[in-house]
This record gives sequence, C-alpha cells and structure tokens, in this order.
Amino acid sequence: MTGAAVLFPSASAAPRPLEVGLLGVGTVGGAVARLAERHRELVRRRAGRPVEVVRGLVRDLSRPRPLPVERLTTEAGDILDDPAIELVVEALGGVQPAYGWVRRALARGKTVVTANKDLLAAHGPELARLARERGAGLYYEACVVSGLPVLRALAEGLAADPVEYVGGVVNATTNVVLSRMEEGATRAEAVALAQRLGYAEADPSSDLDGWDAARKLAILATLAWSEPVRLPAVEVAGLGDLGPEDLAFAREAGYRVRPLALAALWRGALHLAVGPALVGPRHAAWDVEGSMNVVYARSANLGRLRLASRGAGGEETASGILADIVAAARGPHLAAAACLEPWLRRGEPARPRRPGWPGRVLWFAREGTRREITRERMTEAEARARFGRRARLLPVYDDDAPKP
Repeated sequence: MTGAAVLFPSASAAPRPLEVGLLGVGTVGGAVARLAERHRELVRRRAGRPVEVVRGLVRDLSRPRPLPVERLTTEAGDILDDPAIELVVEALGGVQPAYGWVRRALARGKTVVTANKDLLAAHGPELARLARERGAGLYYEACVVSGLPVLRALAEGLAADPVEYVGGVVNATTNVVLSRMEEGATRAEAVALAQRLGYAEADPSSDLDGWDAARKLAILATLAWSEPVRLPAVEVAGLGDLGPEDLAFAREAGYRVRPLALAALWRGALHLAVGPALVGPRHAAWDVEGSMNVVYARSANLGRLRLASRGAGGEETASGILADIVAAARGPHLAAAACLEPWLRRGEPARPRRPGWPGRVLWFAREGTRREITRERMTEAEARARFGRRARLLPVYDDDAPKP
C-alpha cells in the first residue's frame, strides 16, 4: 500500500543503519556515544535496525572523546547538511545556538532528540509545529528527569485517564544541597560539595532559585493536561535564605524539606508552584535523598502513581536519549506525536492558570528567629494575609494530595 506506515518490516530485509549525529560530545553527548556502543546489540534488537553514531560536533578536536577523531567535526553543517544522517541529538544545553541548529535540522526533515528543557520552554510550540509540517520527529523524554520515562507515561499511558495532579522532586542539584544541609552543612558547604561531586554547575543559580524545576514542571503539566503551559503560570521560589536550622526544626516536627514542583487541579483552576516544602512520611518525596528524583501523579482511573530514579549524570540522561533514539528508529513517529500534540493546541486554555501552591495545608512560617508550623490548614493567600510578606512561608504536605 503506497504511503502506508510499515510498523513491522520484513525480517528478511536487512535494514540499513540509523545514522546519528551528535551536536555536542561533552558529558551527555559523550555518554550517548559510549552507551550506544556498549549496548549496541540490545539497541539493534529493540530498534529493529543498527544505530550508528557517525558524527560528533566539538569545539576542540584535540581533546579525547569516545568517538574516533575522523568522526569529529567543528562544523555543525557537517551534521545538519549531511543527507545520510537521519537523526540529530542536541546535547548542547541552553537556547543558543541550539535553537537555530535544531530548527535547521527539523526543516531538513531530520528527527531531533534533545534533553534541553530551556529550549523547549522558550520555543516548544514553534518547534513542535515545524516538526509536524516537515514530517520529522521531535523527542524530549530526557528533558525532565533524565532517563525516567515519565513523559510518555503521561502522554500515552494516561491518554484516557484524567490527571488530578502531578508533582515531584525534579532537580537533583537542589535535592543534594538540601540533603547535605539536613545533615548540618551550611548552604555554602553543601553547594561546594555538590559541585565537587559533579551535581552542581559553577553557577548553580538556575537550580537553586527554582527555574530549572519550573521549566520541567511546565513540561509535565503540558503533557498531563494536553495544552501548553508556559513558565509565567508557575510560582517560583528558590532556597533563598533557608538554613540548616530551618531543616532541623522541620525534622524535629516530623517533616523533611524537599524541593517540590507541583501542578494540581484545585477549585476549578490549574495551580502550579515550585519551591522548598515540608513533606510528611506518607509523601512520595519523603525518602528521596541526594541525587534521586521522583515524579508522582494521581489519575481518576489508576489512582496514585510514582516513578523514582537518579536524576543527574551523563549516563542517566543518555539513557533517556537512547530510549528516544530507539523509539524514533522504529518509526513512524507515534511516540513523538503523542508528546508533541499538546504543544500544538491554540486558543484559550480549558482551565484557568493560578500560580501558587494548591490546597488548604499547614504552613511553616519563619519571622526572624521565630519558627512555627500552623495548627490550622489554610490557603497560600490566607497564610500570606496572616503572616505578611516578610515572613518565609513553606507549605506542609502530609501526603501527595492537595486538601480541598
């Protein structure tokens, strides 16, 4: 049948390899090259064809890389303009020059796999439309929690199941810092340790100020409710002046402080917030320490869901990228389409957006050296009215579900 998608090619036909180009062969791109070679046979079996990393873009040809030097280049055009390369992995990070090169690849009909949440936050709808127009795939599973397969779970696994809330610990850097502070380290000591262990950048402000998690929450919410959620819809709070004394107070009261991201339908609106919060022993994030991440959700049919794994590192991210490569190699781009469709919706959102923490909850309040946890549950607006803008307020969630 002309034009029909071939889901199961003939076993007698020898499929040609899927040729892959890497835009960046650093921590993540290098790990993709290593894992593709290490798991070559497994990838071939699951993809239905061999996968070959044939080109890698670098700045410096003299540095050691996991690819032969003859496969390296300093010119992006050697990858983007090569008709034999069907799939491009964007492993650069940041918006530029990644945006221009990803757009160029999609315009040429190449499939793109990326773990770049900054890029999607800035240009997700535009790139999704371009991919659809050109019949290309755009895969981004590793954008939120590295190799943890949460995006397809939301877009495909819960396609016929209304989502009530989705949240989690989605920034490993901040969780490492809070875990060390819980042990008594100062923030400066905890950040320095996270940097030595490779979990924090030289400038960790995007992580510690909550913006990295906010971009990830916007992606999770987009897929959970099938319509674009942009960054301004998220209330964002960072660690700020939170200190080990605050974490010790929370621990003595039976809680732990976790860097939460939470989106929930509550009182007819979609509430979204990122920041430190106190969680109780029944909460999905209670035992998530160090570099671990967790994503949890509740749906009408399945109830409570939870996925957890290490959330930082080259191989963890490369695992998610390779899973996308395998999905793309199988073709057609059904998996990509499920995750792209929400970005293509236009018009007014079906649900009003409300930046802020959902539910009536207890609150941790600190004014100067005075700390307390409220005895009564209240909304964020009620807590602000009671304590004023100068108080540091953190929500207290005994379990995952926002209270009515």
